[in-house]
Amino acid sequence: GKGDTVTAEATPWDGIDSGEAVESAPVVILNSAPGTPEVSVSPESPVSDEDLACTAVAEDADGDEVEYTYSWTVDGEAFSGESVAESDTSPGQEWACTATASDGDGGESEGSAAVTVNRPPEMVSVEISPAEPLTGDSLEAVAEGEDADCSGADESGFIQVSVGYR
Repeated sequence: GKGDTVTAEATPWDGIDSGEAVESAPVVILNSAPGTPEVSVSPESPVSDEDLACTAVAEDADGDEVEYTYSWTVDGEAFSGESVAESDTSPGQEWACTATASDGDGGESEGSAAVTVNRPPEMVSVEISPAEPLTGDSLEAVAEGEDADCSGADESGFIQVSVGYR
């Protein structure tokens, strides 16, 4: 393992006799950096009234304890702070967290993950037909909505709209 000194010894043999053994120069097993951290941001599909949290997990082949530091960017620009409060977020922003895993012996590695803050859908229009109904007429409501980031859209791009009568 890390810090061990290793040498190799080779002895020639021709099938009948052995020759003189030769030993290699010693080498010392060096520190290995932690593996690339697996990073996640939660919630995975945030809305603008939720705090963002970043977590990371990395393995260290040497068995060293791994410590993490976190940094954030918003829409590609640096954000100061290791945590993101809901008051810092706005719909449509992309937040990325980079986690640096350190083993305390000079080894480091980085990983990152990103999320986009959801923009809620908007109603474009709602109309009742016929426009001047009479008693006993069948009424139909037609509504249209938009979702700028298609977060609630089905595969065809339509969002679900609920219509209620009062």
